[in-house]
Amino acid sequence: MRDEVPLVRAVSAESCSDFGYKIGTRVVSIQTRGVELPYGQMRKLDLENGRYFSEGDFVATGGW
Repeated sequence: MRDEVPLVRAVSAESCSDFGYKIGTRVVSIQTRGVELPYGQMRKLDLENGRYFSEGDFVATGGW
């Protein structure tokens, strides 16, 4: 997309999944979101604690 639309500064895929599971008598709902590196910059995320992932977090380590 960046090659075809030069005005686009950042692109990120995004995948969302919701699922629920039962613990005893309680049902817990969890949402997961898979994104790519530029997502935080694009959404201007402001984290209260911790850090957003960096490019180095995506480097292959050669195994689990």
